[in-house]
Amino acid sequence: MSNLSQAQRDKLPDSAFCGNGRSFPVIDREDIMKAVHAMGRAGSDQERAQIKACIIRKAKMMKAMDALPQEWQ
Repeated sequence: MSNLSQAQRDKLPDSAFCGNGRSFPVIDREDIMKAVHAMGRAGSDQERAQIKACIIRKAKMMKAMDALPQEWQ
């Protein structure tokens, strides 16, 4: 994800994260792509589905749908 220091990460609102425990920060286009590639780290199918939905929602908000895999668009 973004190269954030722990202090910077701590300042982000919970809404900046797509995973449980403030994991999968998605604050810019690069984070979208990194989160997609890190999906295998999610614990369960349900968690992966929630993270995927969040990533897609954030990509739409950022007008960065082209940063998603083709099959997600």
